[in-house]
Amino acid sequence: MSANKFSASVSELGNPDVRTYSTYAECVEREIIAAIEEGDATADEYDIDAIAAELVVSVRACNSDDVQIGGLEYFVPYAPDRFWQVIQENGNL
Repeated sequence: MSANKFSASVSELGNPDVRTYSTYAECVEREIIAAIEEGDATADEYDIDAIAAELVVSVRACNSDDVQIGGLEYFVPYAPDRFWQVIQENGNL
């Protein structure tokens, strides 16, 4: 599993409401699986790997000289309509 990568910090992305995670698995669990299972569906009804590959983004904090100053952070930066569109497109039904 891999995530999209950006060289920036999450704070530079301009959305203070974005929740970040130190592991890819935790991001997938809390941002994708939990959202699916809040309704009547279960994660087993969806291709979670395909959804995560499209939605999870990683960011690495770097200083102005492009030297890494922190570990990778994972997050889902998409608006709800885009998020749910990807979920619907990857149903196993």
